[in-house]
Amino acid sequence: MKKPTITHENGNNANTVLYAAYRIGNLVKWKDEDTECYLTITGIVLNDIVWVEWEWEDGERDDCDCSIDFISGIKITEDLILKLGFEQSKTTDKFFTKDNSFGISTAGNKFRFIQGNFVCQLVLRDLEFIHELQNLYYALTGNEISLSGI
Repeated sequence: MKKPTITHENGNNANTVLYAAYRIGNLVKWKDEDTECYLTITGIVLNDIVWVEWEWEDGERDDCDCSIDFISGIKITEDLILKLGFEQSKTTDKFFTKDNSFGISTAGNKFRFIQGNFVCQLVLRDLEFIHELQNLYYALTGNEISLSGI
């Protein structure tokens, strides 16, 4: 059975989002006419509305609902990989988890999730968004990637 997709507009960029790609705990970008920020999904209702955790200027946290039309994936960057707790190799184009069990290769201007050591590595998946990295890491380890650096 084909998974449902939705096409929505965010600013001037049309994005196709696979509903199954988002899950509770994912870090996403929320954008409207005035504001753009990163939020964590805390709930999903009928694949159309998501609950997100919001932190106010005074440090208080709150959950609120918003339409999926305002949510999009956050493009992976080397800076964000470091903020997620990966460590950059001093000799290669790779970033590794602290226990070296997984890594991200940036060869060829692509972000690839890899498993293995420096000699033998298996490319598990090409990545474009932070939530894809979160979901794959969670599926393989049962643990969440820390978002405290973001």
